[in-house]
Amino acid sequence: MEASGWLGAVGGVLEITGFALVATELVRAQRRELGHAGPFQFLLNWASGVRIWWRKLRGKTVTHEASAHVTGTVDVSGQLSARTGTESEALEDRVRVLEENFRQLDAEVESHRKELDDRIGKETDKLHGALGDLRGEVRAEAERQKAAFADSAKLQWLGIW
Repeated sequence: MEASGWLGAVGGVLEITGFALVATELVRAQRRELGHAGPFQFLLNWASGVRIWWRKLRGKTVTHEASAHVTGTVDVSGQLSARTGTESEALEDRVRVLEENFRQLDAEVESHRKELDDRIGKETDKLHGALGDLRGEVRAEAERQKAAFADSAKLQWLGIW
């Protein structure tokens, strides 16, 4: 056999291998995105076995990691109030001033607590709204990508044949 015959045979084998690999990847992508593997499920099973064999041969495992971060800001402010004492030496006057100061302190703490509860509620509502919007956008994008992939998969199958 001449050199051109060998080159033609090797080229044919490489071309068939290329078509098989493209079809295998298309089947895997269809199964992942659309839930079914198309007409050549056996190619998917074969490729899966080859991948498992290759990983065992290399002695390595493949891992995937994912994380998400949510950041935000909360403004904090405060106020200072002065409490008055008494110049009187009488015990009753000192107790009365202390009781007034404690009542004022309790009222201030309660107003700060209500204010913080309101602000936390508003921030929580904003966060839940933003999270809902983000989830809606993610769902819409996933549906759009799935539809685009379904359309392109038909053309890819035609391209293989």
